[in-house]
Amino acid sequence: MTHRKEAISLAALKLFSTEGFASTSTKKIAEYAGVSEALIFRHYGNKKGLLNSLVHKIEERFISSISLIVAEKDPKKVIGKTLTEAFESMQKEPEYWNLNYQLKKELKGDLFWKMDLIFTILLKEFKNLYVDEPEYEARFLVLFLEGMGNELQNNTLKNSTELLSFVMKKYDL
Repeated sequence: MTHRKEAISLAALKLFSTEGFASTSTKKIAEYAGVSEALIFRHYGNKKGLLNSLVHKIEERFISSISLIVAEKDPKKVIGKTLTEAFESMQKEPEYWNLNYQLKKELKGDLFWKMDLIFTILLKEFKNLYVDEPEYEARFLVLFLEGMGNELQNNTLKNSTELLSFVMKKYDL
């Protein structure tokens, strides 16, 4: 990826994740990236093409993470790794989580299908552990992750490390 194309992508990620897709113009992205607006159209076609490019990057990262998680054979390790990978992603790449939540509010749906897949993985592992109510356990952890992501998006996430440690201890992970 060229330097200018990367600058456009980073500017769009920042602006879409903080101001929303609908509120961010290509002109504003171009100004933020220090490029011409025409360059955005040349590389991405339109604003939706730019968004699709960002979503594709997010999905690639997510699939890479999930591949590491499902390679584990021990159900507790899978559950623990699912939580720690999501937590580390929130810490390292908050803009991607913010973008997901911003688009979820604007477009009324999780474009990235991530949480459904995480639920499916957790459900399978809780069933493998023969816990009572595996559906509720899996849903609880998905809601925990979504809540942390929501607080991250609202800049109200506090004691995140302690919360993760609490959940890991609670499940003996």
